[in-house]
Amino acid sequence: MENQEINNNLNTTVSQPPVQPVTESPKPSFLKSKWLVIGVLIVIMIILLGGGFLLGKNLNNPAAKACTQEAKICPDGSGVGRTGPNCEFAKCPSRDQAGNPNLTPGEPKKTEDPVTANWKIVKINTIGMEFKLPEKLLQYGTPLEKVLPGETGTFICVMPENQYPTISPGGRMNGCFSSIYALAGNSDNYTEGRGGSFMDHRGFTKKNGKYYVRYVQNSESEIKSDLVKVVPNENGVEIIKVEGKNYTYENNDWPETGSPGDGAFGAHINTRNSNYQGIAFKIGSSIITEEEFDQILSTFRFY
Repeated sequence: MENQEINNNLNTTVSQPPVQPVTESPKPSFLKSKWLVIGVLIVIMIILLGGGFLLGKNLNNPAAKACTQEAKICPDGSGVGRTGPNCEFAKCPSRDQAGNPNLTPGEPKKTEDPVTANWKIVKINTIGMEFKLPEKLLQYGTPLEKVLPGETGTFICVMPENQYPTISPGGRMNGCFSSIYALAGNSDNYTEGRGGSFMDHRGFTKKNGKYYVRYVQNSESEIKSDLVKVVPNENGVEIIKVEGKNYTYENNDWPETGSPGDGAFGAHINTRNSNYQGIAFKIGSSIITEEEFDQILSTFRFY
């Protein structure tokens, strides 16, 4: 009995818990790792391409660039700000008689004046300019442009065809003169064996609020301010109208400087031609009214 108890105790002490079998953790599949890396790379590429597209779009979009908040005051009193990729000031608007904006110099009016709509267009091809004449002036003859020689240089003349004098062979016409209307412009090197006249003026300049008529070789003379009126021209042509007025000197009447003289309407018109910088325009005041003369001046335009 005692031996049996000892053996039971021995068996109890010596017995061990069952040994669990050791198993290895499964190793990650090489194929799965490969696709994971590829997926990550694709995501990164999509992010980079999307970011590049958005960046390029912003760079090419002028609105995306912040310009300084400055304003430029235009001649009509309106203001324009900076815009575009270079943050340049926008163009000032100009308006025709109907209020259409963005009319550039030389561009025809968007809405033509009904009074002048059916007048005859007269082209001055030498300087790329045209104007219109009413029917009442056409009865004196068809307007004709000629470029004629002086002693040196040349001059442009536009007047009724039948007002041109007959010139003998080898002779020349010494100026552009008509009792009806005439338009003339001299080249800078023009000379003639006579004194100067209203039709020899070559446009005008403005300095310190005063107006000056130009002669050949860049000489200038001031016009009396009470004789000058700036004429609105919606086609971008610079025009001043000068009242016809004479002064008396040694019992003779002479036109005031820059004036066509008594009995005429006159205007000085600047061109864009370097050889003929300006033209003088004269019409007898007994032929048309001053309002009609202003309407003729409003039709001058470049082409």
